[in-house]
Amino acid sequence: MKKQFFLPTINKNPYFCFPEAVGFYENEPEHYVKRNKNEFNCFNLHVVIDGKGYIKIDNKIYTLKQGDSFLYFPLEEQHYYSDKDNPWKILWVHFTGNYLKEFFVGKGFFSSNVYTLKLWNNVKIAIYSLLNEVEKFSILHQSVLSTLTYGVISEFISQAETLNVCKGDIYNKIVEILPKMRELSVKPFNLEYWAGELGISTYYFCKMFKKTMGMSATNFIMLCRLQKAKQLLVEKRDWTVKQISLECGYSSISYFSKIFLENEGLTPLEYRKNRCIDHFKHKVIGDIHERNI
Repeated sequence: MKKQFFLPTINKNPYFCFPEAVGFYENEPEHYVKRNKNEFNCFNLHVVIDGKGYIKIDNKIYTLKQGDSFLYFPLEEQHYYSDKDNPWKILWVHFTGNYLKEFFVGKGFFSSNVYTLKLWNNVKIAIYSLLNEVEKFSILHQSVLSTLTYGVISEFISQAETLNVCKGDIYNKIVEILPKMRELSVKPFNLEYWAGELGISTYYFCKMFKKTMGMSATNFIMLCRLQKAKQLLVEKRDWTVKQISLECGYSSISYFSKIFLENEGLTPLEYRKNRCIDHFKHKVIGDIHERNI
């Protein structure tokens, strides 16, 4: 089974990136692609969803399984194919963009490389969103197509690591406990507790949390606390900064104010004042609008 959609080339395309084609292959053991150098003038991203397949680069063959991926730059030689006994299900996107090569290189992604995706399901969802848009509307919503393509690229860049990095379901386990961490963020952070929740050492927890989220666990807790603080500053205008500080897990008001200022560029009171002014303006405009109606 396969599904694939191709889009026309837009002359003087104003977008940073744009899809040329998108699709998937499933239960196609004969899926085999070999393109000569300078033959294919698009970026070519593939993500393995299930099964197994292979990619050949510089006479070396890599085995790809669920969560693995590869990216070809334009005009590169390409050689990849499905395993015949356990054919892969693979999602793919071809896309173009005038400055994409510099963009990828600037992010540390170079030509002809294979990757494993930490949270491959995120990339899968992004590609399916693009595929559904193309299937329903083809070329009608060009800005949407560009946005969705950029979403695929962004998810790929944030999740990709060089193939053969140790992986497993630890990434997904970390994501699963994030809501609980957010819920308990106002309580003192206990590294041993959270590592124990996943049955791993504190060192490995810290290492994998940062790989998964791009930040330390303590930074994540801090952001959760600040989010709650900003909400309370606007909704609980009769609360003092001290009350909000304690409610968000900070026993020291001065430390809370310091952290808030460093991250938000405003003191808690300045943030409250600005937001309350915005709220008042919207309310007045809304009242005037209702009276005119």
